[in-house]
Amino acid sequence: HTVIADPVAKAAYLIRPEHKDVLRLTAIIPQPRPATYPTTESARPKHVMTSLGLKQIEGVTAAGTLFETTLRAGAFGNVNEMVETREYWRNSEMDLVLYQRASSPRTGERITRLENLRTDDVPASAFALPADYAVRDVAPPKQAAATE
Repeated sequence: HTVIADPVAKAAYLIRPEHKDVLRLTAIIPQPRPATYPTTESARPKHVMTSLGLKQIEGVTAAGTLFETTLRAGAFGNVNEMVETREYWRNSEMDLVLYQRASSPRTGERITRLENLRTDDVPASAFALPADYAVRDVAPPKQAAATE
């Protein structure tokens, strides 16, 4: 399967070649969840944001930002203080993150980067579905009404 998220249209598309169809799911683009931390004053994390300047990535100018979160000793049952980092390199013109690195003693390191980025015009036909594919709209799940 291939999934394409379109935040502008607030839709996601699930391409299923074995069924020769595309499921269009509207209004269900998941938003990233904010990290949750303890709320007691002594356990609150310390946050520091640092600009990393500009650099070229795949021929595109990107601005870098480093976020460091220091988790105090005892916040998660940890004996020592822990530092988690997130590094982002973003092109504001395309509103696109070109590289990101997350590092944490709790979860390890994760790197995501774009490669072979092309900025030339792409014909609309490159995004056309094969003629024998059907597009089916799938309604988002209904949320239960809040009860008092």
